[in-house]
Amino acid sequence: MKITKEDDFMSVSAKKFEAYMATQLENLEENYVDISACDIEDVFEHLNMTELCNLMRKYMRHGDKVVSTPNKENGPNLTIRYYKSKDLHPSIKNVQTYIENKYNVVLKTSWIEYIKKNHGKPGEIDREHPCPPNHVNKVVEGLKYFDLI
Repeated sequence: MKITKEDDFMSVSAKKFEAYMATQLENLEENYVDISACDIEDVFEHLNMTELCNLMRKYMRHGDKVVSTPNKENGPNLTIRYYKSKDLHPSIKNVQTYIENKYNVVLKTSWIEYIKKNHGKPGEIDREHPCPPNHVNKVVEGLKYFDLI
């Protein structure tokens, strides 16, 4: 697979965002921090607003929530509440939350693990229950969104 400049660019942005989030969450007295796109657009000036909002959503973990959404899906008023957590890397819970928010469907962990295995990725649990055909595309979408496949 050839890495394009855009892929490399977004990878650098993702690492920078992860470092930024770790700094923001490290010394909090509260259990969370609210981050708005307008507050961090100067830090990520090389990204357009859509890219920045997508990056913010990508790093939502289980329990994090969108506090305010612009009229259009992406804009400076997007505010996300990020809670303290030891792990900033996307997980199965992120996929479940993403799909639940987008499609109002609750995915079973075993379905996600089944699809991961079918794509040659190691699973986090040892159960294997096939994903119902009507949810396969949603699971694949969520896994791809978080670069888990």
